[in-house]
Amino acid sequence: MKFHYDLHVHSVLSACADVLMTPNNILNMASLKNIDILAVTDHNSLKQLPILDEISASYNILLVYGAEVELHDGSHILCYFKSLQDAMQFDALLESHLSVSSEISNVERQVLTDLYDEPQELIHYRLGGPTTLTMDDLLEILENFDHLRVFAHLDRSKNSGIRYLGSVKMDGAELTKYAKEELQGRLNAIGLRILHNSDAHQIVDIAECSEDNVLEMESLSMEEFFRVMRHG
Repeated sequence: MKFHYDLHVHSVLSACADVLMTPNNILNMASLKNIDILAVTDHNSLKQLPILDEISASYNILLVYGAEVELHDGSHILCYFKSLQDAMQFDALLESHLSVSSEISNVERQVLTDLYDEPQELIHYRLGGPTTLTMDDLLEILENFDHLRVFAHLDRSKNSGIRYLGSVKMDGAELTKYAKEELQGRLNAIGLRILHNSDAHQIVDIAECSEDNVLEMESLSMEEFFRVMRHG
């Protein structure tokens, strides 16, 4: 069976996201667009996931627990976890690698919401930006969890992590719509799955269903998603 995905979406916990990117709005829009598999991947934090997980129970959407981690060198890696418990344990470890002394500006907001999208807490230290993690550090932490790791926007000139292509084992590589055929050819040659996500920071930008964002899976389940992503 074919299932459509969007595995890179930002909520209001990311300072760069629009104020309408609340959990209920995200899930509503994903449902309207017939997205089957959704990952909300905020910058260097998974703290919005418990509320998203609770709300997602009302939808026929597989919520994948994820985050967009920025390494010390600026590379962005999408990390996905099979369970909410693992995701929150990873978040606690990730927290120790943030620069908590770096405050956000007055015009930026990093919001944790409740079940009704009402602000529950504001995070005043900057979540986005480089952590203290090297690639080796991240891989060492991830080995403690059942996880998937994917290069974020590999074809971008900034934050792509392309320096690690071929030297670090990954489960996939995300490309933007502007990716050159040469890079797609390189990924195909080494057998690395190509993903097309929205990287949505505004509600209307959540992915539309197309042949570019389809996974062939036997069922809509986390076990099947992880199996296909690892072996597809």
